[in-house]
Order: sequence, then structure tokens, then C-alpha cells
Amino acid sequence: METNQNPVQEQPAEQLYDPNEAAQIVCVLTDGYFNPEYILLFGKLAGGTHHSDATAYDLLMVVRETPKYDWIQAKRILRYKMPPRHRKIAYINLYILPLNYVESNRTPFLYFAHAEGELLYHSDHCHFRRPKHPIDFAKAYADAKFHFDTFRTLGNDLLEQAQDAFAEGATCVWRHSSRRRPWSISTTRCITSITVWSSASMIR
Repeated sequence: METNQNPVQEQPAEQLYDPNEAAQIVCVLTDGYFNPEYILLFGKLAGGTHHSDATAYDLLMVVRETPKYDWIQAKRILRYKMPPRHRKIAYINLYILPLNYVESNRTPFLYFAHAEGELLYHSDHCHFRRPKHPIDFAKAYADAKFHFDTFRTLGNDLLEQAQDAFAEGATCVWRHSSRRRPWSISTTRCITSITVWSSASMIR
């Protein structure tokens, strides 16, 4: 009985992005705007842990010196040089971090980006290395939970104060309007209360 001794060849995974488009993004960023040590594509498009709900270029750009442009200006440059309507993938999430921060912090975000990401660019003097050991996820979880509990409490207090201010402002407007008195001052207080309440809602 003859058996097939040829090993089964695995089919290459389907690439989820256009390498030429990714290379063009890198070219725009490094064309006089930034001088990065390296740029990583991570998350869904790199076949790693999902970082964005929508399909997007999740890019981590590590720089040695503080750049002249921030991530907001970088995205404006990309929109001008590569309009979203002309891209196959419209969304770009760009994270710009200094090298000394990356080297001195071990967070889940940095770990997954470096362990699973694809290296799109590196400078001539950069020696990119993958993490050799996993991070302490239990410690990372404890730190995240501590910060979440702290800011959740502060956020709830702020929401309660905003709701009380909103209710007080609305009551003042109703009283002044029912008495047919000028209510410009009450309107101002109400608008201010609404603004505070809306800002607090965005925090939640």
C-alpha cells in the first residue's frame, strides 16, 4: 500500500491590507515630517490581537527625539497627501511614542504591538527586537483596575454635580418665564449647566 510521503503545504495567510498602500503611508510620514526609529503595523491587519473595531491601519511610530508634529497634525498630513476616498482602508490610528518611554515601560499595548506587529520601517541604526518574555498580565490588570476604579468614582461624582446644576438651571428658567420676568441671566445659567453636563457625559 502506497502512502503519500509529501508533507502538506500550508496555504499562506491572506494579507488583509495592501502593502503598497502601507508603504505609501510610511513614505508620507518619513518625507521630512518625522524621523522615526521604526514604524509597526499591529492589530487586526497584522493578524494579531484586534485593537480597533473598524478595519484600520493601527500604526505605532517610535521616535528618538520629540517631533515637531503631533499625531493630530500627522493625520491631517495623511488626509491631505492620501485622501481617505482614494485609500482601500480609510482609517488610520497613529500612535507616536518616544523611544525612552517604550524601552522603560512594559504595558500590554506595547507588548502586543511589538510581539505581533509587522515592521514597516526602521532607521539604519535601529536594531528592532521582539520581546523575549511575556509581561506580567496580572500586574497590568491590577494597575488598570486601580485607575479605572479611581476615575470611575470621580466621574460619577462629576455627573451627579452636573445633573444637579442642570436641574437647578432648568428650574430657574421655568420660574422666571412663568412670572414674565427677563430671564436672560437664567438662560445663561441653564446653558452653562447644559455645557457642564454634556462635558461630563462625554467622560462617561
